[in-house]
Amino acid sequence: MKTQSNVKKNIYIHIEFLSRELASHILTSIFLTKKNFRVYLGDGYSLKKLLVLKNNKGGIFITKGNLNKKISSLVKKKCEKIISLDQEITPGFRDEFYKDFIKTRYSKNIKNIDLFLCNNSQIKRNLIKVLKINKNKVIETGWPRFDLYRKEFRDLYKHQIKKLIKKYRKFYLFNSDFGILTDEEFKDKKKFLENEINKGILKKYPNIINIVLPFYNVKDFQNFRNFLKKIESKKIPKIIFRPHPAESLDEWEKIKKLNPKFIIDKPINDVTPIILASNGLLHRGCTTAFQSLIFNKKTAYLNLSNGVKKTNEFRSVLYDSSHRINSIQDLNSWFKKKNKVTNVKKILKKLNMKKKYSCEIIAEHLDNLNITKEKKHNQFQLYSETEIRMLSYKNLVYDFFSFLSLVKQRNYFKKGIQTKIGKNFNIYTINSYINFFKKKLKYKQKIKVRKITENLFELDSNSEII
Repeated sequence: MKTQSNVKKNIYIHIEFLSRELASHILTSIFLTKKNFRVYLGDGYSLKKLLVLKNNKGGIFITKGNLNKKISSLVKKKCEKIISLDQEITPGFRDEFYKDFIKTRYSKNIKNIDLFLCNNSQIKRNLIKVLKINKNKVIETGWPRFDLYRKEFRDLYKHQIKKLIKKYRKFYLFNSDFGILTDEEFKDKKKFLENEINKGILKKYPNIINIVLPFYNVKDFQNFRNFLKKIESKKIPKIIFRPHPAESLDEWEKIKKLNPKFIIDKPINDVTPIILASNGLLHRGCTTAFQSLIFNKKTAYLNLSNGVKKTNEFRSVLYDSSHRINSIQDLNSWFKKKNKVTNVKKILKKLNMKKKYSCEIIAEHLDNLNITKEKKHNQFQLYSETEIRMLSYKNLVYDFFSFLSLVKQRNYFKKGIQTKIGKNFNIYTINSYINFFKKKLKYKQKIKVRKITENLFELDSNSEII
């Protein structure tokens, strides 16, 4: 006789930027439910609260990168395995870049990470070398994010694409990856790193300031802004600028004022539909250029750099595969050019895209881990009335000190930056993705979505046992 099972292997997946991560994490979750996992998708704070309420040790925690000491200890106490699926360590760079970048991503607490899942063999090799870890702790699985580039999933965006084309008609897209746009932001970043070193958090890496800050070259953005000032409206089509989610939208609003044909698209939703709707992509080594090339879009590398991003030294595969733009004349010429055929096989190899889905490979590896089965989590209130009241008091006190200019205004470092999670993290959106992927994958099993608390959802298949 068949009975409904309530005891499964639980897996917790941390979402940082909803617009970039939700779809791929849901696709991964579907393959995990096929392996009889129960999946919890949430932001950092909601997952932390869930683990605090958790009474026993069990399950797998998937983190985007490194965890701070306090959270790392909590996760290690409540979960059996910590897995790093870091989709910030992107493919296409030289080994010298990975050497420094990996240090900045994993400067502490790496001993608590049981397994590193990475994109390709080059990144795997550098993780092992830089972090001095056993090669068995690193697996090259490809990326769930790149699974979404496949032809069978492009219908996911057809409604958004139609809306964008109707709204903008012909347009070109620029995807930003400057990171820091002003001298003030640069100084704040430097001060933050200096404080981390002084507190002993980064004591193992005293040179980290010299490693990190060159990648935030404000002069590059200034060069870019000066370049845009020279563009004549009569000679160009519409250009839509898509800021990086971590960049100040206030600064981009200033860019919008330079030319009536400049439009700013806030990074609230997935970038894929606007790439597919565009007539071509302008980039400066951004990961989304891989998408543009795979989608066979006209793609150009805008080379105006004064910093580390110097032509073919920065992501040579993107530089070699894109039309190069060094001047206004080059840009005007590119607008008129027909698209050249992309060597897609070369790109697919660099992205480690195989016949089998990356999501499926990840699910198979995690299924091989020895994990205790647990019951479902109960729903809970994320903030108690006492916590809400205390937070309001703290904010009032902080605002008073800010008024006296003793401290910076509240949320100063987040000023002008797009919200990481937002209102689209809801049952309706999650179910929409699930139904689409299930149809494409011909997956018959029903997946139930349950809200546990704010920004935390449970995905559970109605599996049965004999």
